[in-house]
Amino acid sequence: MARNRYFLMFVAVLYVVVLAMSGANEAFGQQHDPRDIQAAVRRGEVLPLPRILDLAQKRVPGEVLEVELEKDDGRFVYEVKMLTPDGRVREVTIDAHSGKILTVEDD
Repeated sequence: MARNRYFLMFVAVLYVVVLAMSGANEAFGQQHDPRDIQAAVRRGEVLPLPRILDLAQKRVPGEVLEVELEKDDGRFVYEVKMLTPDGRVREVTIDAHSGKILTVEDD
């Protein structure tokens, strides 16, 4: 189980990096590279992805399908799509700085 969890974290991190490199994720309002996200984590502006995934999975148990880091209403948020054991897809929105769960919705 732990091995599967770390694999899912790796896939989610890879997804975020690919989005950042492609410019599809405009979390910082412009195209940027993954080093921008790493620097924001070091500065404490955003929590590291493993912490966010842990918070999301505690709130909505299941498999991580997708992770995005975006700017919403002037603050950075992670949007984590989860596949629950009963087959539902839920989106957990988490404040990237505090880790507070903002919303949980069916997707």
